[in-house]
Amino acid sequence: MESPNLLPAEYTSRQAVFGDIPAVVELLNAYSRQLMGSNKLEAADLETEWKMEGYRPETHIRLVFDAQPRLVGYMEFWDNRYPQVTMFSWGRVDPACRRTDTMRYLLDWAEQRARQNLAHISPELRVALHSNTPAQDEYLRQQLEAAGFSMVRRYWRMVIDLPEQPARPVLPEGITLRSVQPGEERRAFWALNEAFKDHWGHIERPFEEEFARWEYFARNDPLYDPSLRFLALDGDEIAGFSYCRRSISDDPGMGWVGQLGVLRPWRKRGLGLALLQHSFCALYERGQRRVGLGVDSSSLTGATRLYEKAGMHSDPLQMNDLYEKELRPGIDLATQAVESQAQAGQAD
Repeated sequence: MESPNLLPAEYTSRQAVFGDIPAVVELLNAYSRQLMGSNKLEAADLETEWKMEGYRPETHIRLVFDAQPRLVGYMEFWDNRYPQVTMFSWGRVDPACRRTDTMRYLLDWAEQRARQNLAHISPELRVALHSNTPAQDEYLRQQLEAAGFSMVRRYWRMVIDLPEQPARPVLPEGITLRSVQPGEERRAFWALNEAFKDHWGHIERPFEEEFARWEYFARNDPLYDPSLRFLALDGDEIAGFSYCRRSISDDPGMGWVGQLGVLRPWRKRGLGLALLQHSFCALYERGQRRVGLGVDSSSLTGATRLYEKAGMHSDPLQMNDLYEKELRPGIDLATQAVESQAQAGQAD
């Protein structure tokens, strides 16, 4: 697992423990402030991730310290979603240490962790390791490419300013909107899963495990507000949804549309726009004068066109690039294209 030859002689590396959280938050926020001008996360965010069932910081996180010792490198590795055909890692290095091979060491560690799982994954399946970088971080981009990763996707944060009360939505005939009611959480997640099957990279996973994961993050979110989870209904059937959050860690003044989708039978009727406008109104009424969301800039379903139609634009400081390294060729379980009937648009 170790690659000591990649680190300066005075550097040390070890697994993480919960007591490391303050130092990790300090490192990650210093990185975020330098690159994007704001803190990215709070200690509670990291605690929620580290305490998730199936995730263990002592085996899924690697830390690097300089001679002081001061934390200068951090890498997370995620493989706790079945099937493990797409694993994920992401890391950051103190800008003062970029002349060392610290990031290359961490990427090598993550790849070795991923390769440990190959023997347990059906041999006919393609396996890949993903990682990411803010688009403006040229250093990390170079490190990823030197380690054999290739860019496969760019994700945008799209935003809209709301200086005045936004327009009320015009709903398609027969459609009503309301918040998710207690006891409807499983049904609400089913709708999300159905709509997101048309997202690039989607992999079908066991429903109960994914639902438990979704609910875990909601229950441990201090800003969780079930009244901001909206369903569009056609009679008793869910036609679409918008699941929002009052704000996000790096911008408390920004409301957030976390997940928005329209199920296939109801697309191309203006429902996606109506859901988005309804979300704008709800967040405005809660005091937010700016709203954002994340989106695949090459969305298979044309979601970016919908958001632009609603008046949103991409934030050039908040673009994130996804990189991939194939660990084994084979049958690809991830969505790469949508079926012809789905071309109308996931959120349209």
